[in-house]
Amino acid sequence: MATMNDFSLPIRLLLKSYRWRRIDPVPWAPLRRPLAESRFALVSSAGFILPGQERFKVNLAGGDGSFREIPSDTDVSLLTDAHRSESFDHEGMVRDPNLAFPIDRVRELAAAGRIGEV
Repeated sequence: MATMNDFSLPIRLLLKSYRWRRIDPVPWAPLRRPLAESRFALVSSAGFILPGQERFKVNLAGGDGSFREIPSDTDVSLLTDAHRSESFDHEGMVRDPNLAFPIDRVRELAAAGRIGEV
């Protein structure tokens, strides 16, 4: 398990001084139908792109807030790590993109009837 000491000094200082937002009450929307009848969308901040998609811009203050659509039938081996952060080790998600974008697991849930569709 990683600890704060695993981060670089600038990242540790940023995390200690960051003004984390607290939302109270937490917005919650109860499901109106069973998961097995629901459509599921996967949203990730992993920064993956597909061949031919525009890379994220690295020179924007606060980061690039744009998004890339990844079709539900995408082969995860085609995903490229385009995340610019140096605050974590990218090696694991490069070897197995499902660590940060678990589309194969989501498709398995759909195939098993646990969720309606992806």
